[in-house]
Amino acid sequence: MSSVCYQLHNIQFYYAQQLALSLENLSIADGKMTALLGDNGSGKSTLLNILAFLNVVDSGELVYKSQPVKASKLINLRRRVGLLPQKPFMLKGTVYDNINLGLTLQGKKQRTQKIKQVLQRLDITAIAKQQANLLSGGQLQKVALARILVL
Repeated sequence: MSSVCYQLHNIQFYYAQQLALSLENLSIADGKMTALLGDNGSGKSTLLNILAFLNVVDSGELVYKSQPVKASKLINLRRRVGLLPQKPFMLKGTVYDNINLGLTLQGKKQRTQKIKQVLQRLDITAIAKQQANLLSGGQLQKVALARILVL
C-alpha cells in the first residue's frame, strides 16, 4: 500500500475576485500515476500550480508528505517538486546549458555526470550540443523533463 503524497482539504483559490478552484477533499498517492480530467477552465492548471507550490491557496489546507504547507516554506518545497508545462521555456544556449542551469544555481557537485545520466535516460545525448531554441516540440518536452529529473 502506498503512502499519501498530497492531501487537500477545503481548498479555494481565486484569481482576483474570480474563484478558479474549489476542492472539498483530494488525496494523491505517492508513487502512483494520477490523471486530471476536466473541461477548459475547470482548474486543472491551477491545481497543478498549487501542487508544484507555485500558487498559494487562499483558504483550506494543503499537506505534502504528511507536513502542512506553510507559505514560508514554499521555496524549499519548490526545490523538491517539478512541473513540466505543456509549452516549456528554454533559455538561450545549448540543451546541455539548459539542463546544467538548475544544478549550477543549487551549487550541486558532479554536474557533468548527472547531466550525462539524464541525457542517456531520456535518449537525448545526441542533441546535448544543439541550441535549445532549435528543438522540435517533443525534444523541448524531453529537455524540460531532463531539467526537472537532473535535480
